[in-house]
Amino acid sequence: MKKVKSVAFNLYDPYESRLYDHAKQHKVFSAYVKRLIQRDMEEKKLSNRPVQSTKRTETKGIRLDLR
Repeated sequence: MKKVKSVAFNLYDPYESRLYDHAKQHKVFSAYVKRLIQRDMEEKKLSNRPVQSTKRTETKGIRLDLR
């Protein structure tokens, strides 16, 4: 099953017009949007990752163990 989501661009709005111009540079718009969604999901996954432990190193910096 496929779901279709549409995106509307108001070409009278300078900001949205620039977004539209940028988006149409990509041959397959849906693939471009899906990559943007994937990147957003990956960034959120990394930002929600808990820090397991912290240790002081010999140089007095902090070492983060992200397991």
